[in-house]
Amino acid sequence: MVCLVTFECVATPGNGDTVFNKLKELLPNTRNKEGFIDLVAHIDQDDRDRLLCVQHWENREAYESYVNWRKSNGDLDVSGNSLGGIPLAETPKIRFFDITDA
Repeated sequence: MVCLVTFECVATPGNGDTVFNKLKELLPNTRNKEGFIDLVAHIDQDDRDRLLCVQHWENREAYESYVNWRKSNGDLDVSGNSLGGIPLAETPKIRFFDITDA
């Protein structure tokens, strides 16, 4: 079943653009992973250090496999405190949603 995934992260103060640029560098590989459907990255209008990626994956397992790959190559710190070597202000929030027929 298709899974919608939200990935929200907060950069350390004043580093939102740095994190966003790192995401732009990392995302082409994301789009090539098995089970990936689509992804849109967003920057909060009121807090440019807060970023949100809204993604669709074929299933949750495909996304979790992708995250494990990111952790194994160092792009995502196992503790969740950095992204691509850039410190984050807080651990990213990842949520999984089922798509409904509403």
